[in-house]
Amino acid sequence: MQSNREQKADSASVGASVDVMGLNGLKYRIPQPISTGVSRSFKKEYSQKNEYKKNQVMVFELNTGTNYVNPDSAMLSFKYNQVQPVSADAELVTWCGSLGAAALMTEIRIISKNGIELDRISDAALLAKIIVDYSVSSTKLRELEMADGYGDAGVENTIPIGSTSFTNDLECLIPLKYLSGFFRPTIKGMLIPAGLASGLRIEISLTAEVVQAVQGNEVPSSYTVSDPVLILETTELNDPTQGALMRESASNGLEYTFPSYYSTKMSVDANGTIATQVNKAVSQGTRLFLALQEPFAADAAEVLLDSLKSQPASSYKSYQFRVGQNYFPNLLVDRKTEKMGYALSALSGWSDDSVPVSFDGYFTDGKAVIAASLETADRLNLSGLMLNNSSTGEVRLTVGTSAVRGVLFLEFIAVVKTSLNKSSLRI
Repeated sequence: MQSNREQKADSASVGASVDVMGLNGLKYRIPQPISTGVSRSFKKEYSQKNEYKKNQVMVFELNTGTNYVNPDSAMLSFKYNQVQPVSADAELVTWCGSLGAAALMTEIRIISKNGIELDRISDAALLAKIIVDYSVSSTKLRELEMADGYGDAGVENTIPIGSTSFTNDLECLIPLKYLSGFFRPTIKGMLIPAGLASGLRIEISLTAEVVQAVQGNEVPSSYTVSDPVLILETTELNDPTQGALMRESASNGLEYTFPSYYSTKMSVDANGTIATQVNKAVSQGTRLFLALQEPFAADAAEVLLDSLKSQPASSYKSYQFRVGQNYFPNLLVDRKTEKMGYALSALSGWSDDSVPVSFDGYFTDGKAVIAASLETADRLNLSGLMLNNSSTGEVRLTVGTSAVRGVLFLEFIAVVKTSLNKSSLRI
């Protein structure tokens, strides 16, 4: 039997260990956590105002505390309604593009708590359409109908005879990973660090031209987006994990890596040729892609069209991408089927399961784009080409018999390093 002095000495020796305690001559080991997370739940973050109208900016400031955020599950929820002249007949209203109410978004900015702009997406509605077209299979596309805001198509999205608005607001839910690459990190399963997520400011600009977002017979005079809310899946980590990450954040910083996009608008006359450059310097450019649309028409005609629908492949008479002295491909592309092959090859990294764009989808259903991959090794993360003043990105394009407008996108890798309450950006 141990003496009191021996028991105290033994208790002192084992008590120095974090996971072992000594009491009455016995040693007790604290069970080790089997998971890094203590709890996981969804949290709602409300916007600064309850209602927004055309050409206004929805603003969210996140308050997630010490929790980590799962970007893959982040969603934007809001109600939509519009005002238009009284129609003698019931009018069916549908969205332009492939992601429902995302057609309302023109620009998305994400700003850290210390004022650093981490991501800016211009032409957000068109980018969302292209990403959905080339990353979501036809079976999963049904899941994204929640972005339309109506469960009973043809009823809830119909303005009744003699009315100027929908009977009930359309309740839209949009996954944020299709709106901004910030919510689609390069490493699958990566969480947004607590020091980065808490205090984050998200600004979403709404279109001033509603005829470019919806299709119908009457030109809407205005619209409202009400009760906007961000829905975030947050994870509370256990104390040992949280402590280790806090120490790493303070000493070296935590990195969060995601794809970002820079857009350049262009317009080409019928049978014209244009060389458009990308005025952006980045260290790791991964893709260049271009979508062409019809020129905008008067409102009365534009509301009848899908403003985000791509022109058919025949509109791209010939093209070639260039970065510095590198050409993609080495010769001009002038065959329709080759255009589809190159596009699918360049954008295949977006899709997890299957080829989302069919032959009919590319040639007749308004999903045609031209694209080139700048990745130097498809099995290595963060591979790509540098773009700067001496090595610019460019597309040389000759169009068909119709004038077109278009947007050239550059995809590049952005790295955010967070040290406690300060974030910095490298591109």
